[in-house]
Amino acid sequence: MSKIFNSIDMKKIYLLTLAVCSYSLFSCNSDEILSEDNNNDVVSPTTKSIVLAPDTIELKFIYQGQQYVSTALEYETHIEIQNPEVKQVYDKLQSLESTSALVRHDGFIEYFDNESILAENLEGRINNTPTPNPRWIGFNDGNGDPQDDWENNPLNYLARAWLYDDTNYEDRSCKLFLSKTTDRYDIERLKSFDNFNDKCSSVKIQYYYGDPASISLLVVYEDAHYKGHSFYFFADYYDKEFVYASLKALFYDSKPKPAPRKDSWNDRISSCKFYICRKDQLPEVG
Repeated sequence: MSKIFNSIDMKKIYLLTLAVCSYSLFSCNSDEILSEDNNNDVVSPTTKSIVLAPDTIELKFIYQGQQYVSTALEYETHIEIQNPEVKQVYDKLQSLESTSALVRHDGFIEYFDNESILAENLEGRINNTPTPNPRWIGFNDGNGDPQDDWENNPLNYLARAWLYDDTNYEDRSCKLFLSKTTDRYDIERLKSFDNFNDKCSSVKIQYYYGDPASISLLVVYEDAHYKGHSFYFFADYYDKEFVYASLKALFYDSKPKPAPRKDSWNDRISSCKFYICRKDQLPEVG
């Protein structure tokens, strides 16, 4: 009888040993597979998330006559300004209730405490803004649809502007065309105009009128009824077509942040105005 029990015990020990060896062999093989090639981007089962490295951008703006330039780290939801002095000024701007900004043709964004101050200084700012690449009649940028190109103006409009649904002048567009100097658009609610509320991602402005003292001016507002923060885009006699390919590059810090939207002017415009005016005779603001 003891021999039978000894035989059973030996079988148990053998089977247990075999199981342990098999498990060890499987674990070793798995480790070898995971570490066989580090360039295969193998994700461990314990990995919970992948943090992407931020892009490095150059933030350039003007406030109260002084230029500010800093590198910044661009994340999905915000930017981190690296220069402490620039960050302090930028944070102050973002804390104001309704700043207004001029998109200059020299690459800078010039901020003002409110729209009335911008209007008072618009003539001097536009005249002093250098135009690096003057564009004349016949200019063709090749961006967007062929209908939007400079040379395609069969009805001889004096000014045209587009608000595009996507970056790089793509997808659906909201068209604003002026036939006479007295024509203008005052769109209090873009939601009721082609359902374009919070849809715009790029813009294009054209100026065909022959008066060097005038401009075609597109003013966009954060809220309906011309409320909230505002941005001014223009084209003029010397730079007849001005384009802005991505409003994601116009940074803006909202408090509270409308998650999951990024801190920028992308998909934020709710009302706008478009008209031809003299540089020294800006129509009423707000």
